[in-house]
Formats: sequence, structure tokens, C-alpha cells
Amino acid sequence: MDPAPPADVIVIGAGILGASVAHHCAALGQSVLVLESARSSCAGATGGTWAWLNANSKAPAAYARLNVEGMAEWRAHGAAAAWPGSVVLVADAAASEAAAARAGGDATASEYATRAVSSAELAALEPALAPATAGAAAAAFADEGFVPDPPAAVRGLLSSERVTVRFGCDVRAVRNDGSVNLANGTELRAGRAVVVAAGIRTARLLRPLGLRLPLARAPGVLATVAFAEGQQQLLSGLVVGQHAHVLPRRGGAEVVIGGEDMQHGGHDGGDEAAAAADSDGDGGWSGADTSTALEVLEAADDSDLWAEGQRLHVEAAKLLPALAEPGCELVRVTRAFRPMTTDGLPVIGGVPRTNGKVFVCLTHSAMTLGLLLGRLLAEEIVQSTEHAQLAPYRPERFM
Repeated sequence: MDPAPPADVIVIGAGILGASVAHHCAALGQSVLVLESARSSCAGATGGTWAWLNANSKAPAAYARLNVEGMAEWRAHGAAAAWPGSVVLVADAAASEAAAARAGGDATASEYATRAVSSAELAALEPALAPATAGAAAAAFADEGFVPDPPAAVRGLLSSERVTVRFGCDVRAVRNDGSVNLANGTELRAGRAVVVAAGIRTARLLRPLGLRLPLARAPGVLATVAFAEGQQQLLSGLVVGQHAHVLPRRGGAEVVIGGEDMQHGGHDGGDEAAAAADSDGDGGWSGADTSTALEVLEAADDSDLWAEGQRLHVEAAKLLPALAEPGCELVRVTRAFRPMTTDGLPVIGGVPRTNGKVFVCLTHSAMTLGLLLGRLLAEEIVQSTEHAQLAPYRPERFM
């Protein structure tokens, strides 16, 4: 007689996507077991994210709309009181109008309210910005822009009585019958389904099932700078510059700085993306040898990480001069690897040829889309509901 399954649904990964899927499956009456290889949640991309909820520069239009839906899901979750807005700095007025148009995508459909602002409006919105920046640069302003606390969000989602989390559980294989094998030799079989939401490790786990996820190399570096006493609350919202992106955290006591290589994601694909997806070149890897490819993808020489943080600090100080004043200290620099497909779009749904036993949930826009995708996928798993807005992001495109 087969042993009783440890849970109706097994979720691999305790980042924002895994936590959201677990939360929503539990809300639909399922028992959920979350397996996380690290010793804590948010150990991967979720722990190193800038966490800007936005639909800025998202394309095609359907993807922009999906991100707007994702933002609405956060508001419905009770986060509506903390949306300070965001400023995107650009080189000139023409670029500002173009940025506003890109940010909204199909403005009628996306309802992502973005408008060009003058230098005077920019100075009023964010008076702490450098005068040269406020006087010379044009900007696009989004009335909505929210930055959640990723660890707090994940903890809240995993707090259901129906959810059990096991840390230090390294999943080595996922089978098409809804079972998983751990590094210690244990086999676990889900009563209903297995969901793989393991960031960049998702590719390795699903390759044996015939799913070849072409992931781009997308490391993200974040530098955290603590303000000196009396310098708090200098920013009202988020400022996205050409060479540095700055947002306040911890009630304004510190800022988190991202670099100009920050990718907003989502595009039409086209010849360039197709070529990257079909090759193992510098643009990405197709997973032909997942063991080697993942090692390359994850490889990071952290010897220059602090220097990169210092560079970001200098760039951010050009936007916000207070960051160059005595007492402002670089306190932390992190690097996280974003699970970004070469077409920049999510992968979500049932893995083909697994008879509804294995599902995948992967996107680099995990904070913006996390609550929405978790709910939609849970409904598909538990209620067999097929959501039309997920059609462009099905895993079949990589089989």
C-alpha cells in the first residue's frame, strides 16, 4: 500500500512565487508542502530584488496589461495605502513623451497612468534631487508605484495553517507522476500536483521532462546605503535614472540602488530572442547540458561586488546629493540571479505530458506578478480553471 501523500500540493521554492502559489492553494482548501533548498525563505532572486511593482516599459501590450493586473492584485491584498508613485528620468522632452508612451503600453487597455512632467514639476515631486538633474532632465511620472518588503510579504503568504515549509530540502528530480526526489534519497509524492517555482533552478528540474527553458544571464546587483541621522525621508517615491535607480526603504532610513542594466522585461521576441533561445551563446542558454549551464549561469566572482556597490553609490549621489554627504554609508551589496527567459516573458501552467501532475511558475517580474500568478495557477490546479490571459505564457512554447 502506497504511503499517504505528505500534502495535496508540493511547491518547490519559497520565494514570492512559491509562497503565493502555496497561499492560494491553501485558500482553496489544499494542504501544501513547500520545499526550499536554502535555510530560509527569499534566499534567491526574491531576497535580492528591487521589488518595484510597475508596468513600466512592459511589452507587448498583453504583457503590460498582465502587470497592471498584478499591481491591482497587490492593492486588493491591502497594500493600496503605500503607493508613492515613481519618476523615470530621461534625456530630453521627446524622450520623456516616448517613455510615457512606452510605460503605459496600450494606455486604454493597461490603465497604467503615466504622464510626462516638466522640470518644475519634477523639482516639486522630488525636491532632494540634484538641481542639475531636476533642471535639465525631463521625466515621466507614474502615479502608481509600490515597493513591498519581500521577506515580510513571503512570511505572510506562508503563514497559513495549511502550509508547511521545510528548509534545507534540496530537490534533485521531479517526476511526471507528481513525485519528487530529495538529495537525501527521500521520495515524496503529491496528492494532486507539484509546482516548480525554484527560480533559475527551475530549468534544471524540468529539463528531464522535456521542457527546455532558455534563461538569459541576468544577475542583478543592489547596493544599500544608510542615511546619516536627520537625512531620512528625502525621497517621496522611486526615482529611475539613466545610470542608477533609487528607492527608499525602512521608512526612508536607507535607500536601495540598482544599476542601469536593470531589465524591465517583456518584449515581442523577434529574431534576436529566437536566436538566443536556440543557442548556448552569450545571450542565454538552452539547457542542453543543464548541469554545466546552470553552473555558468550562477557563477559569480564576488571579489568585485563591493566595488560595484561603490560605483552605484557614486552614480546615485549624482541624482541625490545627500548620498555623498558625511555619514551616508554603503552598508550592503547583493547579487541575485533573475529567472529571465530569453523572450522576457513568464512561463506558467501545466508541464506537457505530465497529466496535470507538474506545473511551472517562473518570471523575472515576480514581485509585480507574484500574487496574481499564484492565484491564477492555484485556480487552474485545484479548480481546473483555464485562464485566457495566461495563454501567451504557457510552457508548451519551450517544448
